[in-house]
Amino acid sequence: MKKGRTKTVLLSKNFLSMPEIRGILDYARSRQWILRVPRMLNLAEEARNWQGDGVISDNECAMKELKARGIAIVGLTDLPPELLRNADILLASDDNRIGTMAADYFLHRGYRNFVCAAVNLRRTAFLRRIGESGFRSETIDFALDSCPGQYGKELESVLRKTPRPFCVFCDNDFDAAVVADAAGSVGLRIPEDIAILGVGNESFFSNPSALALSSVDSRLYERAFCAAKCMEQLLDGELPRREANGGEPTIFRFAPSGIVERESTDFYAVETPRLRKMVHFLQENAPSQFFRVSELAGKFLLTESSVYRAFRARFGISPKQFLLEERLRMAQRRLADTDDTLSAVADSCGFPGPGALHYAFRRKFGCSPNEWRQADPVGRNRYGHLYGDGFTRCRVCAARRQAAGASPPDRIR
Repeated sequence: MKKGRTKTVLLSKNFLSMPEIRGILDYARSRQWILRVPRMLNLAEEARNWQGDGVISDNECAMKELKARGIAIVGLTDLPPELLRNADILLASDDNRIGTMAADYFLHRGYRNFVCAAVNLRRTAFLRRIGESGFRSETIDFALDSCPGQYGKELESVLRKTPRPFCVFCDNDFDAAVVADAAGSVGLRIPEDIAILGVGNESFFSNPSALALSSVDSRLYERAFCAAKCMEQLLDGELPRREANGGEPTIFRFAPSGIVERESTDFYAVETPRLRKMVHFLQENAPSQFFRVSELAGKFLLTESSVYRAFRARFGISPKQFLLEERLRMAQRRLADTDDTLSAVADSCGFPGPGALHYAFRRKFGCSPNEWRQADPVGRNRYGHLYGDGFTRCRVCAARRQAAGASPPDRIR
């Protein structure tokens, strides 16, 4: 079609995801598209009868017909087979990294009892990393969106019989909310008995009034924004259609930016009473820049080497590194929830000065404290705090710049 002409695009969305919808709407408004958003009940009919320029979809509705009519197709996932077989471009999450990140996060927090409710590659990656660490995970093999109906009692049975404390990795935030409800039904305390982690950082599910759910931030807004940009480039001839690409779709995979920690995982799984008390003592004293690990050893009548061995054995890091990470988490909360200067944040979080905070923050998350604070809440969410922890770098600033102009990362043909 002629470059610069107004585009007419159908958003065929089967799964309600507000970040994705906002991302596409924001781009469409900026380019003055005519964007059709049908009701979910009418998706199949709308897709079959669509006569516009393109379709952005997360489902299989009328894919063959759309392709046969030469309509450009951009997919928001690579899972539906018909979408995979007919789309020109697919934008998908990096599920291998998501599953691995979730496993590393729970291992870091000391868990030894695991339940995996994720599916496909997220499940495979999670189970693989847990197995590599010498543990095994229970699995939930039924659809959580069928709870509390058909499988409600079965889910409750799994939660009852799993040794405590344990953690559950869910495929998305909707499923995480289902598990949280089931945990309450069987009298499990969150996070003391069960820690729950979802995927997507969907504020609708992650921030209910009763319980805030932790989530892997899979960059839904950015992915959807880039999907709309790809549609524009397809229609303008700047990106190749499927036929010009050897009959294969161009696939972009988005690595997760980090884990947004909230109440549902705010717990270290430590069975040993003395080590649990040491963790609490360290957390209580983290705001003091004068606190040293030697004080921790003295408090519990241990040698420093004994303290180091205990933390290494349980968390895989030294108590000094544990202390630094607690201070960085505190700093993230202050940066997100207050307008305090960097000097005030550093002073209240145990850092000797703003320079020390800036150095530690950039080294850990890949951006400065001020860049992180100024990032769009879609990437940094004011109700939670990204947990990079060396498993992946926090890309909130780069992600925002990317969505505004650059092409998506990790291109696969």
